[in-house]
Amino acid sequence: MSFTRTLTRPSPKHLTSLVPIGESPLGRDPAEVLDFALSRLQEVGVKLTEWRALLYRRMKVPLMVKDYSYLVPDDQVALASSTLADLGLPLMAPTKFNLNVYGDFEARGRRHLITRDTSGFSAQHIMLYPHSFSTLSEAELEIAPPSHHISPRSPIIRVPSVTSVYASLIRMLHNCPPLGSTWTILQCELSELVGYHLLDLCDGFVDPGDEQEWKNKKVDEKIPSAVDIVQSWGENGRWKDGEGWIAEALVELVRTGDLPPLPRTP
Repeated sequence: MSFTRTLTRPSPKHLTSLVPIGESPLGRDPAEVLDFALSRLQEVGVKLTEWRALLYRRMKVPLMVKDYSYLVPDDQVALASSTLADLGLPLMAPTKFNLNVYGDFEARGRRHLITRDTSGFSAQHIMLYPHSFSTLSEAELEIAPPSHHISPRSPIIRVPSVTSVYASLIRMLHNCPPLGSTWTILQCELSELVGYHLLDLCDGFVDPGDEQEWKNKKVDEKIPSAVDIVQSWGENGRWKDGEGWIAEALVELVRTGDLPPLPRTP
């Protein structure tokens, strides 16, 4: 399964300003601000990779995207952040609350505001993360249209392959201390993906301990097909060499709803 299609990048054009000089872009439609920001980042040579909620929406998870997360090469994080700040999208300092709740997803990211509201549910951001945080390699990336909308300003973006999304989450779980905020978020996101994407459960996660709900959703009938999909990825060479343990862990999660203990030295 692939997100990609054949695309041709248009010739570079000079980008006009989103708003008149001296005015803040934060009063504009967030989608318009996001589109302009992405095109500007690409214009200055930043290699953007779609991440987290944007990816999960591609994989059937019905998320409302509040913050737009992107991976950036480690040596381009400062450039990307300063470019957004120069556009009038301020860098927000991490709060103690966010650090406690989101762990490394707050500590490792750079949060740039794209709305007039600075707090609460209506505040939206572009989140920039160093690529190394995701454990993804260049070989695991593809080219696709952005998932937020199709735009002539930024018609293509890098995305991880479907298999790599799962592999990345399990690698990150393997690398982080268990039961902390980061670990809990990774577990949650992985379970949602398995429920919506592999098991095709319209209502998402079903507690394996709830036998009646498990039966009502016919989960047992969906598991063999989901296991076949994961195993076919191995047969087609989708996993990296030496990462068969990731496939085994994912199969166990599909079958039981629980991720098995991960090896200390994969």
